Amino acid sequence: MNFNDIWAITGIPVSPFDARDADVQVTGSGGVAMIVRLGSELIAEGRLSVGDVCTVYSGQSELLSPDQGLDPMAADFRIQGYERNDGTHAQFSGGSGTPVTSEVT
Repeated sequence: MNFNDIWAITGIPVSPFDARDADVQVTGSGGVAMIVRLGSELIAEGRLSVGDVCTVYSGQSELLSPDQGLDPMAADFRIQGYERNDGTHAQFSGGSGTPVTSEVT
């Protein structure tokens, strides 16, 4: 539980429902997870494996955006579980492999 969760639940300063048409909000900005499935590109990369315990960074951006090289924060940057309805408090959560690292100590 962090400030993003409190802000999403209370709608203060901004409700996450103001930006999209949704009936529920799955909170959780970043966290620790166990990988249960990987896409073909992540399998080929070889950095992550099914069963790895990993950390998930809460910032998500569009990696294929032309703005990515100029400013990653401007490339459709969203906070998971607040500006996106895919928080880590869900039983299963999906996302890109970039904000995930399997080096949990």
